[in-house]
Amino acid sequence: LSGYVNKRRKQDFVEYDLVLEEYGGNNEEGRKTYRQMISIDISAEMDMKDKIVGQSIMGREEFVERVLDKYLKRDSYKREVPSLRELQGLQIQEDIIKVIEEETGKSLEEIKRSKGLARNILMDLLYREGGLSNVKVGKLMEIDYSTVSQGRKYLRGRVKKDKKVRELVEGLEGKVTQIKMRPH
Repeated sequence: LSGYVNKRRKQDFVEYDLVLEEYGGNNEEGRKTYRQMISIDISAEMDMKDKIVGQSIMGREEFVERVLDKYLKRDSYKREVPSLRELQGLQIQEDIIKVIEEETGKSLEEIKRSKGLARNILMDLLYREGGLSNVKVGKLMEIDYSTVSQGRKYLRGRVKKDKKVRELVEGLEGKVTQIKMRPH
């Protein structure tokens, strides 16, 4: 990793061009773009396996084809297709966030800070429709999982008592359901 983010730390046996060409080339600009993409914080400990999703190969189609041809047996790669469910789940989660952003006119960051109805609805939909646990929702929202649980509980109470809130939540659930039924 160090050779990808800092040219002075390159190792002779590593072929950097293959990866860095996806980010602008084996040059300072490519390394800068790569650093931004992985959001590297040298001072923080990073568990890279948390960043790997669905055992996938990411990049432009030509890059993925070249990696498949050069390093993987295509048949063994096809056996891993069930792992795409995790990727599809991420797409649904992104779609849920987009629905809430469009409905509220706020960005995800604004919703996270709002501590209001929009945040509670987003957390609830991510849990029920997006398949995330309270812990994972909390991680995404940058709050403790118990705050997620409390927010969802508060929302259920509001839905029972307030017809407008119930209609809003039902409408958003309908939009999410339509998205989930689309082929991804």
